[in-house]
Amino acid sequence: MKKTANVRVRMTPSEESMIRQNAGSRGASGFIRRCLLDYQASGPALRDDIVAIRSELSAIGNNLNQIAKKLNSGHELAGELYTEIEALPELRGKLNAILSRVT
Repeated sequence: MKKTANVRVRMTPSEESMIRQNAGSRGASGFIRRCLLDYQASGPALRDDIVAIRSELSAIGNNLNQIAKKLNSGHELAGELYTEIEALPELRGKLNAILSRVT
């Protein structure tokens, strides 16, 4: 598709120099376009999703540690253990959905 739209950006000469240096053979326009398009896939929404999943993983890890502690002290916890294990495929699905946005 032919690129006909223009966007103007003001920057300092040192910022322009850094962009041109990082752009290499792609050229500044292609480099900036790629950076902006990649940002959409890795912007604030992605960070929020990763933080949420990290919290879920932490909670599951804490629960598994508590289960292991109780099992090691002789308690039977089959139901609790299976509840945590059953949560893992859903979490894996969420992680795969996030990864598909950035790859």
